[in-house]
Amino acid sequence: MMSCKVMSCWGNMISEKLFGRVTVFALFLATGHYILLGIEHTLTKDHISGTDHISRLMDGCSDQKFVLIFSYERSGSSFLGAAMDQHPSIFYVYEPLNPQVQKEMKFPRRNNISDKWLELEADVYRQVQLCKLDQLPEEIDIMRYPILHTPHPEYPDVYMEGFTKCMTNSEMNPFGINKTDFCIQSVLGLCKSRLVVLAKEVRGTMEGFTRFVQRLNCSDNVKVIHLLRDPRGEINSRFKTEWTKFPSYSLVAQQEFISSLCGRMLKDIRIRRELENKYPDMFMQLKYEDVTKNPIQTFEALMEFIGLPFYPYHKKMLGLKSKNSSVHLWKNTLKRSLVRDIDERCSGLYDELGYQKQINRL
Repeated sequence: MMSCKVMSCWGNMISEKLFGRVTVFALFLATGHYILLGIEHTLTKDHISGTDHISRLMDGCSDQKFVLIFSYERSGSSFLGAAMDQHPSIFYVYEPLNPQVQKEMKFPRRNNISDKWLELEADVYRQVQLCKLDQLPEEIDIMRYPILHTPHPEYPDVYMEGFTKCMTNSEMNPFGINKTDFCIQSVLGLCKSRLVVLAKEVRGTMEGFTRFVQRLNCSDNVKVIHLLRDPRGEINSRFKTEWTKFPSYSLVAQQEFISSLCGRMLKDIRIRRELENKYPDMFMQLKYEDVTKNPIQTFEALMEFIGLPFYPYHKKMLGLKSKNSSVHLWKNTLKRSLVRDIDERCSGLYDELGYQKQINRL
């Protein structure tokens, strides 16, 4: 009788354990299912169904958006990137093409770029979009370039959340691996957790971007803010900014620079307009003059374009930009002969953007 009871008890224990494990496993599956549904519900604006969500993932889509500020030096791109970086749903990557600043990707970009560098540019956009900051091309690896490694009091916009602070931490990492590798790994999850990955670039080309976007299986989560500025304002800013060394250029070099700048901007605009026929909701053209004249209204429209709410704490920063704006300062500071040169060399760009020649009014 005793052995029978023991066997019976043993059988009951096995049944209970098996039942318990099945129950726990089922509960695990159910919990995971609801967690996934909860994440999906939180991250998707329109609360798409689970089936649609899985289908989008299989097509290479993601609910995380990739937003590119595509601009040019001295056009307000650093301010715009820093202002957008204040949003809690954004992870910001500052100028991922910057490591080639003195090499193949000098500013302004030439009209004819080698196939190799267009491929590298497209690859950089793709890796940043996927938050694969540990897999950037060796020739263009912003994570291993000193510009992001230390905070710059003069350039506060050059900063990556989590990464820059990690690199300045004097304590050794707990795993004994290369510090840069450790800091890169520590920021990958942060990048992937945000609704928007934002990059700003002043050395890109629309040709390189075209290669990137045409290879995507899903492009509806990609947005481009094409930020432009009156070339007279850009050139005036270069005269006032010491690191550009523009005042030391010969007159011929200054004229060549102006022609290259306006030629590159005009080419980018025309390529972008061709892309807009295929991707009508991807692009937003934004003028620096609009950002400074109506900063709050412009920023509200920009945030609506990328699908994020506008927060009141942006208003103070944007208000300061409006008060300190020198958008038309060039009218009083640039030489007439130089304005005449810009007007002549950039007339095609003026036609595209609606800028007016000013020489007759000076």
